[in-house]
Amino acid sequence: MPIAENTLISAQSSWVNGGAYPDLHVIRDASYTAWDGKTAYIGFQLEIYSGKTNYGWFYATVANDGSSYTILDYAYNTTPNQGLITKRNTAKVKEVSKNLITVYPNPFTETTNIDLTKLGNEKIEVSTYDMLGRLISYKEYIVNPGVVSFGEEITNKGNYFVKFKSNITSEIHAIVKK
Repeated sequence: MPIAENTLISAQSSWVNGGAYPDLHVIRDASYTAWDGKTAYIGFQLEIYSGKTNYGWFYATVANDGSSYTILDYAYNTTPNQGLITKRNTAKVKEVSKNLITVYPNPFTETTNIDLTKLGNEKIEVSTYDMLGRLISYKEYIVNPGVVSFGEEITNKGNYFVKFKSNITSEIHAIVKK
């Protein structure tokens, strides 16, 4: 469920419904549309060191039809086994009401397309991170290339974050390689 501000994310948080797929974390599917058109927090937990769990949150917006989502902000507690409150420093956050960058198809198997045409003739930086925040790739375009093929540098299946930075926007998109 979408999580409200000032909610503690910790070991006591409810992560999944259980059932046949206890590690499946669905934001949206045909039978679960609670996120459609919403912007809210998503709690997460990850194991960084053996037996040590860190907690955090994503602040994300989901398209009205549920076809995509964009992470607008995130935070996690670097102290293992300690919770974290869902709270953003809104004085520093400038939200974009509409994504300027489109990634399609997503999920993808070999490559996906990144449409950067709405950024004009800007210098653009594209950084890809795995779920643990490790940098997978970095590419800088001095001049906007328009639509580019992307994904060859991602060798393993899984979830990744792609950060786009230019003078007019900074967006983070979640992508999935199948």
